[in-house]
Amino acid sequence: MREDGEAIRVLRSSSTWLMRDGRPADHNRRSPVRWTETSGLSRGTLPMRENEWGQNRLPFHGADTPFETRSFEEAVARLMFLSERGWPAGWLFGPSGCGKTAVLRTVRNELRRAGAEAVIGSLCGIDGDEFWPSIATALGARDVDYGPAARKTVRALLVASSMIDRPVTFLLDDVDRGGVGLWDQVAAFVRMAEGVTPNHTVVIATACEITVGDLARRIDLRADLRPFSAEDTAAFVASRLEQAGSKVAFTPEASTELFAATAGVPAAVGRFADLSLVAAQAANVNVVDVDFVRSAVAELRPTDDEPLVSLATAPLPARFTA
Repeated sequence: MREDGEAIRVLRSSSTWLMRDGRPADHNRRSPVRWTETSGLSRGTLPMRENEWGQNRLPFHGADTPFETRSFEEAVARLMFLSERGWPAGWLFGPSGCGKTAVLRTVRNELRRAGAEAVIGSLCGIDGDEFWPSIATALGARDVDYGPAARKTVRALLVASSMIDRPVTFLLDDVDRGGVGLWDQVAAFVRMAEGVTPNHTVVIATACEITVGDLARRIDLRADLRPFSAEDTAAFVASRLEQAGSKVAFTPEASTELFAATAGVPAAVGRFADLSLVAAQAANVNVVDVDFVRSAVAELRPTDDEPLVSLATAPLPARFTA
């Protein structure tokens, strides 16, 4: 009863808690992150020959919808299964640039369409002390202090949501890119989420193995996201050009070269494809052949021992969505 009373007190102290669509009602001025809707990357434009080519943006930059390979669809299906069953902990694993964020956004959108609560956030650069205020903010709390108070607030809000049978799915991106102490706090959060009935669900997305033993043992389901195959790469290029209404075509050899240069990492494929397209545009042709792809690759070829793919998938500034 004491815990239930604390949950109700916290709910009343917040103007509105969690709206029906799963978005946080307000933002915490003291939180290191902001869980807000973003419109995604701004779309690049092609100022030259756009009318003749039938496009007004770079086809591979900031597309509205993800390219859904079999690996992508399987990852979404597994995480949906996890959330729908109310299992506490899931793990999305895949190399950087393979679309883990897109998978999490797709899961969030599907859960919302089903009437469930879901929030998503990147923990890139967030340390252990900043973690709990960030989660409290995602749940709609305001003016949350650092330290034990933030953790108590999170637990109270989790209890409150369970009392009204509204469990929340937390989709935590870039956990492996956080600061000191983050892993331990994420593990504590998973323990907290599974200690409330009905259980809340925490999905952790990383590009590396989970290094905290207690957290690894609590994972109920793992979803792996793999890079494109050669066939996926060719299909991705053709699909994006079609969506942009482009009259440009990549030769089969050009698509094969894209795959070879990027190891099929989707973010790298998209960046090199855009550079190849710009090179072809500058040459005043509407067929992208293997030479244009090689030219694009040469522009980003490292001068030291850093792998080429790592340059093509360099992370953008962190964004937080709900």
